[in-house]
Amino acid sequence: MFDYHYKLIEHMVKATPKTIVALILLSCMYLYAFVNIIPRDVLIVWSVLQGIFIYIRYINSKKLQKYLEVKDNINIRKHIKYFFYSLLYSTFVWNFAFMSIVFYAPQHYELIAFAVMMGILTASISSISALYKIFVIYFIFMLTPLLIVMFIFGEHSHKTVLLFMPVFIPTILILARFVKHNILELSQVNDMLAKELLKEHKISITDGLTGLYNRRYLFDTLEDILKLSQREGYKSTFLMIDIDHFKNVNDTYGHQAGDFILSEVAKHIKSAIRKSDIVARVGGEEIA
Repeated sequence: MFDYHYKLIEHMVKATPKTIVALILLSCMYLYAFVNIIPRDVLIVWSVLQGIFIYIRYINSKKLQKYLEVKDNINIRKHIKYFFYSLLYSTFVWNFAFMSIVFYAPQHYELIAFAVMMGILTASISSISALYKIFVIYFIFMLTPLLIVMFIFGEHSHKTVLLFMPVFIPTILILARFVKHNILELSQVNDMLAKELLKEHKISITDGLTGLYNRRYLFDTLEDILKLSQREGYKSTFLMIDIDHFKNVNDTYGHQAGDFILSEVAKHIKSAIRKSDIVARVGGEEIA
């Protein structure tokens, strides 16, 4: 159940700020709608419980973001468990709110509670379905208590609504699975495009024969290096290397031999420089 894919967890973490804003707005709407119907002390208790959940959700997302950056699998798995437990806590908080409506509000308000529940479950698809198994459990724990109350104590209108559940429940679950696969596929396509762009960029700045940087990259980088050295007040060194009598090598032994010599010279230079140094083939047998 706590198996995960990095991209799916990243999606969930990125969706958390929007989820928190939506939770705060929905909580305010609930309080406003029932402030004169449900006792104030009940609403205060619920507000505190909801505030605790929002805080836990925020901290959990920050921790997951931190461990995703360093790919700490142990802590990622641990905080996914914490995320699951926080969702179970959330189902308790929301069912506490809905049971308060059932207990204190006129009976027709139960249909409003049911509509809000459907809205929460539908909205949660975008933020939780990335962890599909956890979403299914959350879905069951959220929906079941209210359905039981409506079935046992509801009037004819309530039971009529229940007739739509065999259609609604599979639809939501199928939609959640589709969203999960869609997120994963889009992430994989984006990764593939990013790798292709990186590959194309590397080709555009690299000399194909020697593997050194090319002339264009050298002069673009030199401008930045000179500006940095002037600003920081340190000296930079520029060295030009030319292979003597290289034309004679090409004329005598052919261009393949000349290419081989250029490649070998480039390998020796690269093995002798620091990581901070830049080596480029300026043109022909000239290396800088």
